[in-house]
Amino acid sequence: MPSSTATARLDAIREAAGVVPLETVEIEAHVRRFGTAYLDQVRPRSVVRHLLMLRRPPRPGEVASRVTPLPTDDDRRRELDVVTIDTPGLLSRICGVVSLAGGQVVRADAHTTDDGVAVDTVEVESPRGVLTSWWAGFEGDLVDAVAGRVALRARVDVQAREVGGPADRRVDVSVVAGDTGDEVHVRTADRLGLLFAITDALAELRLDIRVARIETRGGTADDRFVVRTAAGDALEPEHVRQVELGVAWAVARLGSGDDPLDRSP
Repeated sequence: MPSSTATARLDAIREAAGVVPLETVEIEAHVRRFGTAYLDQVRPRSVVRHLLMLRRPPRPGEVASRVTPLPTDDDRRRELDVVTIDTPGLLSRICGVVSLAGGQVVRADAHTTDDGVAVDTVEVESPRGVLTSWWAGFEGDLVDAVAGRVALRARVDVQAREVGGPADRRVDVSVVAGDTGDEVHVRTADRLGLLFAITDALAELRLDIRVARIETRGGTADDRFVVRTAAGDALEPEHVRQVELGVAWAVARLGSGDDPLDRSP
């Protein structure tokens, strides 16, 4: 029997569906594909969108996306849902495209079904002064990035260097073992491309991001990622050390130094 908390969340999902007919059995089957963390952490309105998008499973190489206004007066913020077959570095590519387009990731939820379908929801704040058409171009760039047709590492680093970053570049990275995976906790001053740098470093180490919780307050990023190896195993001590080194290095060097391709006289 579901707990009272789970029952309340299922009721909230049905309420968020509004006029969309969703049977309890369909909602429960959808939630089971992700596990308990999904039901606990994802907003009911996002669960409804995910369920509807997954009624037609994505084909290999296909990227389905949807942009939804938030129920607030802030017209610059939208929720971007991305559904595709999970591949290493997917969340990093999404965040890289956001950075290149001049947007900012405010919040991110990344979850993967038990059969390998990634469902990522990213709350994005668009640049000031842009029109609503900005989102259409953004979605097109996202398809190219997921397909590997954009040199994200180079382009994000160049843009981060041009924008400039905080004077305090200290990075605190820790890894704690958990029941559903190892949690990578990163705390540092926020800057352009930060989330891309973190998730790209995790992808380099062939780690699957099962859950991502992104929080930025007062110019400080406090981000947590539940990760597993490609085989679904917990991290060994040496792997933990490599994660701490790789993430700290990627964040510290983001946008620093000279452009190695600068050929100006």
